[in-house]
Amino acid sequence: MSELSFYCKIDSIEKLKSHPSDKVRWIEMPHDFEMLMEFAKAHGIDITSKVPHTMYFGIYVDENLEIQPDDAKLCAYIDGGNILSLAARFISDDLSDAWEIGAVSTHPQHLRQGYSKAVCSVAAKYILENGKLAVSETHIDNIAMQKVFLSIGMTEVEKPSVY
Repeated sequence: MSELSFYCKIDSIEKLKSHPSDKVRWIEMPHDFEMLMEFAKAHGIDITSKVPHTMYFGIYVDENLEIQPDDAKLCAYIDGGNILSLAARFISDDLSDAWEIGAVSTHPQHLRQGYSKAVCSVAAKYILENGKLAVSETHIDNIAMQKVFLSIGMTEVEKPSVY
């Protein structure tokens, strides 16, 4: 956490502004491995690498074709057999009552079409339905990501302790 971060949260399903799509679902391994590889490749990432600077937001696929770390769950917007956008749900050791939405990205050829909103709203709904607070953090200069989080009903919080 840094002073160069934008923190946000949502604490109830009633506040959630859903962006539903029948094209959003959770990644199932090993079934979705090839699609995940292609998506990562479009971002110049090797999803099977355990080398920190080459990992997808700290996420990789291990030799058993399982997503690691094992607390990560990936939500994807899939169309025509391709992942167009992806968001992760992380369980934080530091926040017992909250799960984090992170690792949000959209295929470079499909930006600004609402796909990130769709995957983030599905991830937030899942978190809230599991009785947790949905939280997220992004760089203060990442205005597009801030707008996505605010568009699904998350509100900015000032201090990480409230986060």
